[in-house]
Amino acid sequence: MNEIFDGTKLSLSEWLNIIFSNKASRLLPNNCFPTDEIRNEYLDLIHDRSEDEIKNLLRRFLIRSRYLGKDNFFVEYIKRNWDLETLIRKIKNIEYCRRLFTKNGPAWGGLTWILDLLPDSPKDAINVINSYWVAHCQILPDYSLYGLSESTMIIRSRYCDCKHPRDILLNLKAKEFEWLVEELYKRMNYHTKLTKDSYDGGIDIIAEKFETGLKEKILVQCKKYKSIIGVKEIRTLLGVVSDNKATKGVLLCSSNFSTQAKKMAKNNSRIELINYTSFMTLLNQYLGSKWHLTMDNIFLRKNGIALPIKLDL
Repeated sequence: MNEIFDGTKLSLSEWLNIIFSNKASRLLPNNCFPTDEIRNEYLDLIHDRSEDEIKNLLRRFLIRSRYLGKDNFFVEYIKRNWDLETLIRKIKNIEYCRRLFTKNGPAWGGLTWILDLLPDSPKDAINVINSYWVAHCQILPDYSLYGLSESTMIIRSRYCDCKHPRDILLNLKAKEFEWLVEELYKRMNYHTKLTKDSYDGGIDIIAEKFETGLKEKILVQCKKYKSIIGVKEIRTLLGVVSDNKATKGVLLCSSNFSTQAKKMAKNNSRIELINYTSFMTLLNQYLGSKWHLTMDNIFLRKNGIALPIKLDL
């Protein structure tokens, strides 16, 4: 008889050796971390892991087509408790039931395709997983739900919370810094406009949304500074926001803010402060963790230089 491996009794290294081997089917559980301790130990050193290992682990944790097979338990429950009219209504209105009763394939659609969103669009990948979780939380087994939740932890830790040296921002030209900020707001689905140098109050970017219920006008001021930014700049921005009847003003910098500046912004909902660490976290989320390697392409486009199209020969 083949041995069953209890993941809760293994060390992290032992668990990894088994989950990536042909013994994985005999590991319980094998679609999520077996304990919080093993999960935390793995996440603590996630930036030392290879890209291949990260994606292979996600393949284990994410729902795969045919991975769970038919939901026989749910089918038996339905036979005992639903009449034909109820069953027909459920098949018509719930995609899960339609897949379960009208197709030969799995009741769950696979999720491993989100790996194609990494490393460039981790925020999109997380949003897909969260939406899948909401749609299936009442029918998926507990360990599968744990696996989805822990997949978002892996993606966030690996691709969103990775650290980059501040010198990357400090070495940019002032205009390049503005271009990078504008690209971020574009990726966050804003319509953006770079202002002229003479624009009132030193505003560099106007970012707007026009959808009903989501209308918003943000005035963004970019500060490529090494020094701490104080209250004076916050007061100036607040005045410009009021004069322009904007939704809010954002002061985004490559440094940090004084305690008094943070206090003033906290007391004014129309002001948002984004320091260099928060800025780089947003860049990780919306441009991908390798944004620092691809930002030159952004600058070329801003200069009106189109990149050549790659052709497979």
